[in-house]
Amino acid sequence: MPRRGNVPKREVLPDPLYNSILVTKLTNSIMLDGKKGVAQKIVYGAFDRIAEKTDQRRVEIYDREGTMHLVTPMDVILVEAVGKRSRLSQAYGSFETRAPFCEVVNAFPHLMKVHRSYAVNPARIHAVDQTSIVMDGDERVPFPKARRAEVMQRIRALADGELD
Repeated sequence: MPRRGNVPKREVLPDPLYNSILVTKLTNSIMLDGKKGVAQKIVYGAFDRIAEKTDQRRVEIYDREGTMHLVTPMDVILVEAVGKRSRLSQAYGSFETRAPFCEVVNAFPHLMKVHRSYAVNPARIHAVDQTSIVMDGDERVPFPKARRAEVMQRIRALADGELD
């Protein structure tokens, strides 16, 4: 208890590489004697080893403000074209990217293009009705009748285990 009033709680800034407050808190808990650089090397090294063992490569995607996001392909739910840019939806939020739609879709080869403005992760499809696909998080993606047979065939192949 300080003698001169209350001390305001400090806000933790997000980590520069992952843009995450949780990674900053983890780094701070590992840090000894103010050696933040050493703690960051330990944390980032551990994350890299986990990514190697689980075969999860991360893709660097920049948002409109220029912040880099390291995105794991299986975290992507869908990509939507928004004007000349695109919006990337993940399991824990979405953000608008600097890159155009085709560039983002090419960075994630497992995505399935279901509409000229939408590409979805087939593993994240929750349900399919007559005019739209319901993704995880109850987000609906429209798709034309002309592509219905192709999309349904790809979904069935994924369910049967023919696709990765």
